[in-house]
Formats: sequence, structure tokens, C-alpha cells
Amino acid sequence: MLSINNWNKRAFFLILLFIIISLSYGSELRMIIDSTPLNLDPRIGTDQASQRIHQIIFNGLFKKTKNFYVEKDLLQDYKFLSPTKILFKLKKGVLFHNGKELTAKDVKWTFESLLSKEFHSLRKGAFKSLKRINVIDRYTLLFELKYPDSSLIYNLVIGIVPYGAGKDFFKQPVGTGPFMLQSVIHNRFKFKAFPKYFKGKVFIDNLYIRVIKDPVTRVLTFKKGNADLAINCIPPDFVKPLKKIKELKVLNLPGNTMYYLGLNLNDRYLKNIKLREALSYSINYEELIKFIMKGYARRAYGLLPPDHWAYTDDIKKFHYSPNRAKTLLKESGLKNIELEFKCTNKKVSKRLAVALKYYWERLGIKVHIKIYEFSRFYRDIIKGNFQVYPLAWVGILSPDIYIYTSHSRFFPPYGANRAHYKNQEVDTLLDNASKSYDINFLKNTYGKVEKIISSDIPFIPLWFADNLVVYSKKIKDLEIFPSGEYYFLEKIRMEE
Repeated sequence: MLSINNWNKRAFFLILLFIIISLSYGSELRMIIDSTPLNLDPRIGTDQASQRIHQIIFNGLFKKTKNFYVEKDLLQDYKFLSPTKILFKLKKGVLFHNGKELTAKDVKWTFESLLSKEFHSLRKGAFKSLKRINVIDRYTLLFELKYPDSSLIYNLVIGIVPYGAGKDFFKQPVGTGPFMLQSVIHNRFKFKAFPKYFKGKVFIDNLYIRVIKDPVTRVLTFKKGNADLAINCIPPDFVKPLKKIKELKVLNLPGNTMYYLGLNLNDRYLKNIKLREALSYSINYEELIKFIMKGYARRAYGLLPPDHWAYTDDIKKFHYSPNRAKTLLKESGLKNIELEFKCTNKKVSKRLAVALKYYWERLGIKVHIKIYEFSRFYRDIIKGNFQVYPLAWVGILSPDIYIYTSHSRFFPPYGANRAHYKNQEVDTLLDNASKSYDINFLKNTYGKVEKIISSDIPFIPLWFADNLVVYSKKIKDLEIFPSGEYYFLEKIRMEE
């Protein structure tokens, strides 16, 4: 029979063992997303899911802020020596996940490999102004530009990869970020905290991100207690029942993810401005926001949200007017119009397709809905194989998004002017804006661009979606960006 002293000793060691085991396992976070990242190489992946994952594996020279600006990330300092020469000084002691120190050589490789002829990426267009990169010393670089480029600083949020990273880098990405990718098995991504992260080790030791494409399954996963966090992947009509679960919290905040309808201006029908106007007037935007988004959105009239520093209210705004739409369609002179509407298999996308089919067929336009899995859908959009499609611009930061989406120099594969929109006045304004660093000039110039584009209708703005966040009450210090960025993952804690 054990004595009291022996029992106390045994109890003490059992408690100590439990503490040691608890510390060795650490905290974990189980997160759900709704689409598979297409490419984990930050030089290539442009889809939303990929860019979000990039943010936890990599760091850029700069990172986004909440108020549509950027701040230094890997940089100690930077200085404009002239409008076409920028000196960058890196922080010392920043390590890649493989233990090697990040140096100027890695930064130079990231951009030169991206711009090489052998490397295929939609991101090339964002760095066309780069003339050369000179390594001054281990931590200092000089960027020389072909011409002044106010967009460049914003574009330098792209993740830096190690020297020598090739075309297969996406299979085993190595960055300097807060989390290291451990494995990818059947759409389950396992990450481990990087213990030597230059900003300090994060509070979450193990991060699990699971892709669940079916919305009902996502909700059931929460109800069963098998998930801790989901951002913008729970459909609005499922929010109400989740609010009733006492272990969960639901948060909705204004966002700047802009949903729009992409149009192919090379199409025999859609190149007609009267038809594009008719389509715009035929949509009951408030009805869509109410019934598809359950009110968790605000109307969009352009790419920039109203709280953006470059936003202007002096643009053409289309409101629901079916009679005006019929008149414009008649003025177009087009007969027997047929449109193919390509969309993804996501619930919001499919509902939008059905609603638009209803609106447009009331005008006498025949609409064929084609539904695809996202990767197939996205490939077709990039290739220009479409008439009309719905998509979203995520994390809009700088007004130079209009250069990437609306300048005739940025037709795919060099940019995202998928509409093949061309307007010489817009091109000139965008060229002038890209060469200026004066904030007032930029605001005025981009305002003129927005006004022209709102009349030309290369795309139809729909709404800015709210950020809908479902999370466990165990999560602490949750800070959501308006654009839904994943930067917050390096700051949150899980209450034991």
C-alpha cells in the first residue's frame, strides 16, 4: 500500500508529465477555406486562396495595412535617390525556414526569375518598370526603373523566395513567414510555427487549413466542433443558425472585396456599348444584396470602396431600371442575342447566375449558364474563353489596380485586362499616374479614370462583401483586415 508521501510524489510527477506533454503539443488552430490554392509560389499564384496562404509562408519587402497603404516588412529602410532609383536596406538576421539567412541576393533572384522569359506568370506586368536590380552589399539593393512608377511600392508586397527557387518551387515552398508548410494531403494543409521567425514566434504552434468545397459540410464541421475559424467562406444564409451555437462567435465587418461581372469586349454582342448599358440597368442590385448576400454587402460602383483615399463619387451609377434597359437594347440594333454565363459551383455564384438569367431573359436575351469547378473556370477566364463571368477582386490596395485591369498594355498574360478594354484617354491617364508620386495628382487622375470607365462599362460592379467571420470563443486577439488578409494569424492566441 502506498504511503501518503509516495502518493504525493507520484501525483506531482504525473502533473509534471502532463504539463510537459501539453507544452510539447502546444496550441493548434483548425481553419476552413472553400477553394484550393492553385499555386503556392508567390511569383505565380494570383487566386485568392493562394495569395492568402502566401501571407503566412512568406514576407515581402512591404506588407499591406488596414487603411489602403503599405508598411515596411523585410525592410529596415528605403530611400528614393531619384524618381527612378530606390535604395532598399534589408533587416539583418531574417531566416528562411531552411535556416539560411535572407540576403539581397534572394530579393534580386525573386524579381529577376519572375521576369525571365522562361517563367510564366500573370504578375510580370506589375514589374514592367524594372530596369535592373543591383546588389550593393549583403543587405542593400538598388532598384533602377525604366520610368517613374508609383505602383511599384504597392506591388512589392509579393513574397520573397530563396535564391535558386525554380519552376517547381510551389511543391515545397520555403519562406521567411510565421508558418512553415509541413504537408498537403487530400486538401488538408498542415503548418507548423516557425520558431526562428524574425518578428518572434507566433502563439499558434500547429495550424491546420482544410479545403471544404461544400457549404453544408463546412457548417456541419463547425456544428460538430471540428473547426475553429472560417473567414468569408460561410454562405450568408448559414450565418443565422451558427449564431445559435454557444461555443461560436459570428462577426461581420465592412469589407473591400469587390464582386463584379466580367465582360468580353471582343465578343460580337458585348462590344456594343448600348447592350452593356442595357445589362447594367436591368439588374436589381439591392435585391441581389438582400436575397443572395442576406444584406451582408454594400453596393459597388467601381473598383475602389468609398473609404479609399482615391475614391471619387463623380462616376456614372447604374440603378435598376428595366424600361431604360429595354430602350437601350432596342437602340443597340442587336437581334437574337445569346450569352453564355460561366460561373463556379459556389452557392453565391450559382444563385447570381440564376438571378441574372431571370433579369436578362426578361429583356429577350437568351442566357446559357455553365457551371465549373473553380480551377477549370479560372483557366478559361485567364485565357479569354468567356462572354460573361462573375468574380471578385480581393484585397484592393492601391488605385493602380486600374492599370492592371484596364490599361491596354495589360491584356493577359501580362495583366488582368481580361475584357480587352482599350481607351486611349484612359491609357494616357494611367501612364501619367504611374509616373507620379504626388498624392493629390494621383487622386485627381484616378478619379478621371474611374469616371470614364464607369461610362465605358468594361465590367459591371455589383457589391463589396462584408467580412463574415465564424470563430471559436477560444480565439483571442482576432484582428480582421477589411480585405480579409491572413496577417492576423501571427498574432492570435487560443485560450486553453
